[in-house]
Amino acid sequence: MLKALFLTMLTLALVKSQDTEETITYTQCTDGYEWDPVRQQCKDIDECDIVPDACKGGMKCVNHYGGYLCLPKTAQIIVNNEQPQQETPAAEGVGAAANAAASSGTGAGGVAATGMAASGVMPGGGFVASAAAVAGPEVQTGRNNFVIRRNPADPQRIPSNPSHRIQCATGYEQSEHNVCQDIDECTAGTHNCRTDQVCINLRGSFTCQCLPGYQKRGEQCVDIDECTIPPYCHQRCVNTPGSFYCQCSPGFQLAANNYTCVDINECDASNQCAQQCYNILGSFICQCNQGYELSSDRLNCEDIDECRTSSYLCQYQCVNEPGKFSCMCPQGYQVVRSRTCQDINECETTNECREDEMCWNYHGGFRCYPRNPCQDPYVLTSENRCVCPVSSALCRE
Repeated sequence: MLKALFLTMLTLALVKSQDTEETITYTQCTDGYEWDPVRQQCKDIDECDIVPDACKGGMKCVNHYGGYLCLPKTAQIIVNNEQPQQETPAAEGVGAAANAAASSGTGAGGVAATGMAASGVMPGGGFVASAAAVAGPEVQTGRNNFVIRRNPADPQRIPSNPSHRIQCATGYEQSEHNVCQDIDECTAGTHNCRTDQVCINLRGSFTCQCLPGYQKRGEQCVDIDECTIPPYCHQRCVNTPGSFYCQCSPGFQLAANNYTCVDINECDASNQCAQQCYNILGSFICQCNQGYELSSDRLNCEDIDECRTSSYLCQYQCVNEPGKFSCMCPQGYQVVRSRTCQDINECETTNECREDEMCWNYHGGFRCYPRNPCQDPYVLTSENRCVCPVSSALCRE
């Protein structure tokens, strides 16, 4: 009686499907199909080839119209009552037949199965065999046998006004085209990422990532100390939350790459030396001209008082001047070789003696004497001698 009731319901469903096909207009291909421009129709996509790790828990992926099946690896698969594709021993037990309804939007066709199989709907319209009885090819008891029936109907296009509902896997929801589509938990705000994390949407799920400069430690994001991972900086590295920056030692500055330190030429930029500047790596030194010395600030120059450093610089008197010194001699002397004093012979140069006078030089001066210093009756016999001649009557008296 149950078999008769099932055949009656199946007949009504086929009649209703044929009636509906006469009025349904198609708009686009559903998930699991893509448009074939050559044949001008939708063709099936092999999700088992393009979906990485499509089936979990040790299940194997079997492509199906508009979707895929996740079956035990020990399953025996028979397509259109053909010979089994794989003969593998199975665990003992009695399974129940299962069916994936064509109205689910994954394509026409059904599945008859025996053995243990997880129940549920896979992402993108894939089905795991469920425990619902359906008429199918006869299967052996005690083996995991899965029979896939391919129906010639073409349910791959979406009706304009679909009315049936499907059950989607976790992380998916039914779209307006009556197919399972991924839920963007990041946009919907249904994720549980922390405020210091970034939500990244995945197919059927999501993941939480740390911001740049942070790394995940457990469920928390902790700062990455880039300064402990050399060589980020040329000289000094300063770690900051989520980042870092480089510093240079005094006398250096960061190059355009914000990593390398280059020498600052203080003599070209801001010369602080009072007189002479010499650039060296990472610094500079100041020097003074002759007669000056660096002050305590190592920048300015002060005059050297040479006259205080030694009392033997000059023969007579030392006179200090800015950056130098000079020697002076007393009146009647002149400086020779910058430091020695020599008498000036005024009688040979300039003097104030009259014509009837003669000049007498001495150290430091001169004197003017009459040309005949002897008084009558004395006569001058030499430069410094007066004699009274015997021929003179006055001398005989």
